[in-house]
Amino acid sequence: MRWGLVGNADSVFLETPDGSGGVPTPGQSGVSPRNTHTYTLAAFCKGFRVQAQVTVSVQGGGGGGGGGGGGGGAQGSIDSVDVGKKGKNWQARIVYTWNGAGGPAQICASAPGSDSRPCTNARPNAPHAILNLNGKDIGRVTACLVDNGGCEVACGSN
Repeated sequence: MRWGLVGNADSVFLETPDGSGGVPTPGQSGVSPRNTHTYTLAAFCKGFRVQAQVTVSVQGGGGGGGGGGGGGGAQGSIDSVDVGKKGKNWQARIVYTWNGAGGPAQICASAPGSDSRPCTNARPNAPHAILNLNGKDIGRVTACLVDNGGCEVACGSN
């Protein structure tokens, strides 16, 4: 798992099934769960908590089950994020891949200097998405593929 810079936070913790601990931002952590687990990145600022969660689904092993729509969850990647000025706004071109599971899904972008967090519908066979960001000085943009449950499947930055 990888996460970007968390600005203005007093502290940031990664909560796992094995416990929790403070982490730097940006940061990353390798996971190899044998069972399905939810991981939470929680940021605290002046007593307020903001969090993002991802559930790693482990398929196979054991019998029974059924239900749902077949095996496997959403898989994808953010392959590149290119940012440029277009008129008074900034434009992010996000190249991504997605297997179509967990849909409908969205591609969303955010930047520290922006007052917007635009999203657009993701398509399994689309090579890229273009999103407009408001702000005077946009530098680092983080884009994420978000499934229908609000879980970030993949994120990447320029």
